[in-house]
Amino acid sequence: MIGRLAGNVSVIATGDGRTLRIREATPADIPGMTHTLLEGIRISLASLPDSETWIPKLYSDMARRKPADYEKLLEQIARGAGTRTIFVAETEDHSIAGFIDCELRPDGAGQIYAWHLREEFHAKRTEYPDKNLATGLMDTAKAYLGEVDIFSNTTVETHALPAHLRQGFEIDESVAAEDPRLGTPSAWIEFGCPPTIELADGTVREVGKQVVLVRRKPGRAQAAALEIH
Repeated sequence: MIGRLAGNVSVIATGDGRTLRIREATPADIPGMTHTLLEGIRISLASLPDSETWIPKLYSDMARRKPADYEKLLEQIARGAGTRTIFVAETEDHSIAGFIDCELRPDGAGQIYAWHLREEFHAKRTEYPDKNLATGLMDTAKAYLGEVDIFSNTTVETHALPAHLRQGFEIDESVAAEDPRLGTPSAWIEFGCPPTIELADGTVREVGKQVVLVRRKPGRAQAAALEIH
């Protein structure tokens, strides 16, 4: 059973006294969501090899495609088709500070497809913690999905991995090495991202490596801990 927020809106406060509303997305939010997504890509992938040559191509491609993708998705949500939804965090001036895209999968597990904050709301770039916003969005998704295992995936070399780990996710070691969700995304390679680089010591490192993460529902997480000990 998917949990719903009362009125589908919650209110949180940031450490600097600002108030944010977390609510379900509407078509009017598409420009803000797209901007937040693209800003996240620019920041998080900038440290990858040859990023100055291939990220602008990826950025342009997503800037072109994503508004239409979001429009189609929100139309499906409005029709009640499926269990996927997007929650946005809205500032007092009605701009989008972040969003999370989630779904209850046919197998009964939850899936996080995207979880992004605007640059100014990342803790390392401000004087106040971002946990209210980052955790607020994730808690909203968890409340919506219910007490189920929740899966996500992200790039190893970015800040998104530790952000997931802080939310109770762990790397899913059961995923086979040949799983298409792992490795460098094919779209990145298409735009010029090198799938591997050779380090100074001669070792080869995979670039843009993806990992599948899982946050176990409370009962399963406790059972796993008992099995280990």
